[in-house]
Amino acid sequence: MALTKSILKLSESEVVVKIAGAGGSATIDLQTDLLCATQALEATQTVTITGVRLSGELAQVVTIKRNNVTVLTLPTDTADYIAFDGQEMPPENTQATSDIVVEQSFGSGSVELYIKLRKVSGYAPKIETAA
Repeated sequence: MALTKSILKLSESEVVVKIAGAGGSATIDLQTDLLCATQALEATQTVTITGVRLSGELAQVVTIKRNNVTVLTLPTDTADYIAFDGQEMPPENTQATSDIVVEQSFGSGSVELYIKLRKVSGYAPKIETAA
């Protein structure tokens, strides 16, 4: 069973993605996966990570990378929620214009990762307001 991606929430400014399964990797594409029907793409999409929650079988490790740069390494043995919402930690913006790649980098048991994302720029509304 490979990692699969599900979009749990998709709004004009926020997205929640679930990555679950065992083994392999899954990519969150900033241009296709995060685009609402009411939005159009602008020049460059910028998306920050505002929270992550990991659970799964013991002794598993999930790695989040952007542009081949490791952003987070998350072991299931210490599964918890990490908030990058500005209260204690600012939004995680490493390589914020690159797609997000989630890899199960250690172990072969099942894992569940929830990633909360904020669309910072690059998504324009299709609806024009009356002047």
